[in-house]
Amino acid sequence: MGAGVYTILYVFRILHLFALLYTLKLLGSNFISFSKQNGLGYGIIAITAIFIIGSVLFYIFEFNLNPNIVIFEDAIWFSLVSVTTTGYGDIVPFTLAGRVTAAFLIVSGVSFATFATASLASSIFQKFREEKVTRDKELDEQNKLLIEKFEKTRDELNEIKGMIKKLEK
Repeated sequence: MGAGVYTILYVFRILHLFALLYTLKLLGSNFISFSKQNGLGYGIIAITAIFIIGSVLFYIFEFNLNPNIVIFEDAIWFSLVSVTTTGYGDIVPFTLAGRVTAAFLIVSGVSFATFATASLASSIFQKFREEKVTRDKELDEQNKLLIEKFEKTRDELNEIKGMIKKLEK
């Protein structure tokens, strides 16, 4: 392949990178506004803090006692597996303090998953409520117009009846 083809591919790669960054910017701003609406950001901050603190505590409690905890990354792996409730079982706490930490990580992970699901469901239902209110307002306006037309038609009919009565006399 010639140098021109490589140059074109390189330009496409750069354009692709810019497109990815733009998409990430849009999704990120949408996620941030979504998080602000339903408080999900606080949950993310809390679960991140719990994850970090849990990793440190698990490392402190299990290092030199648990043969599976050799470096800090092992404790991070265990915390990640516990918070996501995956539980591979490749690292198991040996100490009581390690087990308490693991239990706290597991409960926190389940709680956060529940909180995130509830936040998402709440946002969906809020959107449905807003759409229903909009539809109800539109229907109320249409009903008012129909009532006005009905009253106008009724008045015209009464007027015609009056004219017919006058003609009959």
